[in-house]
Amino acid sequence: MPAESNSGKLRALLIGLGGRSRGHAEALSSSPSFEFAAGCDVDPERAARYERDFGVPVYRDAGEALEREAPDVAVVCTREKPRYTLARLAVDRGARAVVLEKPMCASIAEARSLVEYCRERNVLLTVMHQMRFSDEFVAAKEAIAAGGMLVPGRSVPEPAPAGPLRPPRHTPEEGRARTAPRPARGRRRSDA
Repeated sequence: MPAESNSGKLRALLIGLGGRSRGHAEALSSSPSFEFAAGCDVDPERAARYERDFGVPVYRDAGEALEREAPDVAVVCTREKPRYTLARLAVDRGARAVVLEKPMCASIAEARSLVEYCRERNVLLTVMHQMRFSDEFVAAKEAIAAGGMLVPGRSVPEPAPAGPLRPPRHTPEEGRARTAPRPARGRRRSDA
């Protein structure tokens, strides 16, 4: 029997509990809009860690987790290859929204298919871009908009250098010649 939320919050299931998922788990746990209902991962050490750190049940099978927890939102933080299948499974099991890490799928064909699949079923599909709002990315955007540049290791924009950019030191033909395969050891080019 699916679990139900009495809090009025959206129930979220986090599928894939690797390194990237911790930020999602912390955000879900602290959000006034979400209930971090459960996690899912095939790795028993990760499962135990999330049960201990976040106090949520963790399943080894996504189908079982979706069936028992009936989440409103499925957050898929696995590697890209299983994301397509897991996202479709979440949609088929009743999730009203699916959040994917990037890249959203292993191929453009899968991504297009998933977008259409969700559109046909009126399911919200989104790809996580949380880094867009970190200080470094905001500073980069502002610097680019102001015509400046960023210096590695600094988050304060520097003015762009005056004058034209320095031309490349080598022509494309010279660059290709420099990257041509080298002859086998002990042989000279003239021996080939």
